[in-house]
Amino acid sequence: MEQKLEVTTNGQYKNIGLKTTYERDNQGNLIIENGEKKVKVAGIEDGNYIIVTKKFAEGKACPDKGYGISYICAVEYEGEDVGFFLKDYEHDTYKDLGGVGDKVKISLKKEMKTNKKTGAVIEAQTLSFEQA
Repeated sequence: MEQKLEVTTNGQYKNIGLKTTYERDNQGNLIIENGEKKVKVAGIEDGNYIIVTKKFAEGKACPDKGYGISYICAVEYEGEDVGFFLKDYEHDTYKDLGGVGDKVKISLKKEMKTNKKTGAVIEAQTLSFEQA
């Protein structure tokens, strides 16, 4: 089902969060309220999608706090110029889906995966992209 995301403003920039992120305390621990993780940014829900129009064929690379390279992507969403971040492996697919002015459908699927480093089972949010 198509979903509407909240557009947030960070200074002069407007952004959308594709994946749900959660609030953490100063020690990096998740904040739990009423037995639930406290949502920082609500992203696409499991099985839903959004449609964006590309402003540029691909994103701009930027450093990502020690986790590699992320890409900021400029799009039109719900009539507004906004940006969102993609990891390098997500951007590899996104950049090949058309050019300026083309529409892209972005979907999200949640699944349980095992963390290779710790062995812990965690919820993973996986984005998929297709031309709309």
